[in-house]
Formats: sequence, structure tokens, C-alpha cells
Amino acid sequence: MALKPCLRCGTLTRSGSYCAAHAPAQSSTAWRGGSSRAWRRVREQVLQRDGRRCVRCGQTAGLEVHHVRSRAAGGGDELANLVTLCHHHHADTQRAETQTR
Repeated sequence: MALKPCLRCGTLTRSGSYCAAHAPAQSSTAWRGGSSRAWRRVREQVLQRDGRRCVRCGQTAGLEVHHVRSRAAGGGDELANLVTLCHHHHADTQRAETQTR
């Protein structure tokens, strides 16, 4: 794996987007698939805010909540950083974000 600069301090790292000093805690609920009660509550708020529809196409099935600024890039679970997407648009968005990194 090629060396990449840490997104926070610029230190070169092989482990991904952050050096050891700035890597998110692996025990964080967000890194365990969002299974915490708090995440489920936030997710429900986002779905309600967006009318239980994909904000891109209006689809009502297969909905997922997407972080506009990824957690790896320092984004959090604030409502302003979350949007409802159908599975298709969520996958397209994540694929496009991966290609720009």
C-alpha cells in the first residue's frame, strides 16, 4: 500500500486516511455499523426530514442514510451532514467519492 498523508496532520501513513494518533476509535458505535440507539434515533430524524424518500430520485424503498462528509474525513452524525439516499444512489455516491480520494 502506498503512503498517504494523514487527513489531520499530514504525517505519512500506510493504514488509511489517518495516522495512529488521529485514527477514529474502533470501539465507536459509528464504526460498528451504526447499531447504537443514538444512531437509530438520528437516522430516523433524517428519514423523517427527507420525507422517507431518496433526495435524488424520490424512491421510497431501500433507503439508506449517507454522510455527506464521510466519517473518515472528519464528518459526524449531525443532521446537516446526513442525507437520505436509495441504495442505488448511495452506492453511486460512495463509488464516486472513493475514486476522487
